[in-house]
Amino acid sequence: MKLSIAATVLGSASLFGVVSSTALCGSDFEIPIGGAHTSIDFDGYHIDSIKRFETTGQPKIVLKGFGAVPIHTTDGDSVSVQAGESCGPQHTPGDGPPPSHSGDGHGHSHSEDGKTNSTSADTGDVDVESPESGAISMFGGLSSVMMGMGYPMLSAAALLGANFLPVAFAAGHGDMSCPRVSVEIYMHGVKKAPAAVNPCEGAKPAAGSGFDNFPCGDIYTMVNDVIEMRDAPQAGANVTAGYQGDLQSQQTPLTGAYYQHGLCPVNVHWHLGAEHYSVGEFDETGAGPTDIHHRRRLAGKTRQGFQCTHYDGSDPKFTTPYDWKHCDSTMEVGQTYEVHWPHSAFGACGTPDQYQYPFYDGVFCHIGTRFNAEKQLSHQVGVQGQIFTIVNDDDYYYPDMIRGMIIDGDYGQDIAAYTGSTTGTTRSNTVCSAYSPITWQVDRKCHLISASSFDKMCADMKAQRDDMSDDLYAHGARELVNSTYAGDNHADYVAPP
Repeated sequence: MKLSIAATVLGSASLFGVVSSTALCGSDFEIPIGGAHTSIDFDGYHIDSIKRFETTGQPKIVLKGFGAVPIHTTDGDSVSVQAGESCGPQHTPGDGPPPSHSGDGHGHSHSEDGKTNSTSADTGDVDVESPESGAISMFGGLSSVMMGMGYPMLSAAALLGANFLPVAFAAGHGDMSCPRVSVEIYMHGVKKAPAAVNPCEGAKPAAGSGFDNFPCGDIYTMVNDVIEMRDAPQAGANVTAGYQGDLQSQQTPLTGAYYQHGLCPVNVHWHLGAEHYSVGEFDETGAGPTDIHHRRRLAGKTRQGFQCTHYDGSDPKFTTPYDWKHCDSTMEVGQTYEVHWPHSAFGACGTPDQYQYPFYDGVFCHIGTRFNAEKQLSHQVGVQGQIFTIVNDDDYYYPDMIRGMIIDGDYGQDIAAYTGSTTGTTRSNTVCSAYSPITWQVDRKCHLISASSFDKMCADMKAQRDDMSDDLYAHGARELVNSTYAGDNHADYVAPP
């Protein structure tokens, strides 16, 4: 359901079927809402904050800390709430930010512009929105704030898939005063495409079918006193401009856009730190916000790769925590992550089954009918890789990360292309991947990206027909492939005209 909320002190609407609350001031007041309700209008209140929560129960509006008894009306698809008898604090234009509400189980912290930051509820519901990133526009004495899912921009799919709840309210001018109210909206979570048989399920090659990991030393074998090399170059490699590995690969990388060769993205996931290496961008001189790598290693958990060189502990955009709504809560502002978008010519491209977990299901989905024996495998399967440092700053917001590498300005402008393999911590310089050779296109630069961009991507992942929940956290990083097992065919990506 899409809700539009408006509050005004400029006049009062006609009420039909009025329901007057007899609740005492200081208590919470609940208004059930259903699928038929598309708008909720507030009349006569100053709205202190609007917060949204995911719930598995009845969708509802909860009014808290109200300074006047609410009177609500249902008229078709609209719910109206009017301020009744005064019984609490009033808001006068020019007042500073209101004090926190105590006893409601939620923290309310206010920035200088009066917008509200939200923390998670302790009621079992999941907080899915805080309006701190809303945009304010001033015109003609009115103040209008649009807020939704914490994202300045959303695709149409996200608007429907994440129960996007844009909010608009207008405050009057002059010396008028009005009672306060805080609003909480409880809605069902992210919606998915209708259930159906997944044509890609189980497409990942089974153990023993020729794709099992193998000893890296087997890449080189001695035949009649001649060293022969298996064409199985590995990833992630050094992608610094000018670098070449030692392994003579017989296949070549795609150096153009994947879509021009019939490949589509079939998954998105990311790794803690960079699996690739680029001098001065993501290397051993990089830094991050915590000793997470050391702590994780001691606990036998995720291995961290290289970090970017952007981190600045004195800059709040690298240190201000973000309230994750959709990505796993272990995600960290200031941290480096390498995002991978596996692409395949065998994917369920352009259908609700395009994105898959595990990504192997997406890559191999229709290989039985679409594999082209006249083409190199590296021209039919590829991966995009882009490395980011997460910041709590929506100046670095991109709304469609699920679609693939960001190509904008400096983003995606200096890309290395080479043939390699799948990655992850089950591979190393001792144990190699048999999923090779495939094309890798990796941005040589590290870029800043807003936490909200990642969270939007996670919301989009939740909305896919296949369950991608096991990709909502950072996977461990493979150690850098040494030159012995890295291909000698590194080239520069050529952007479409």
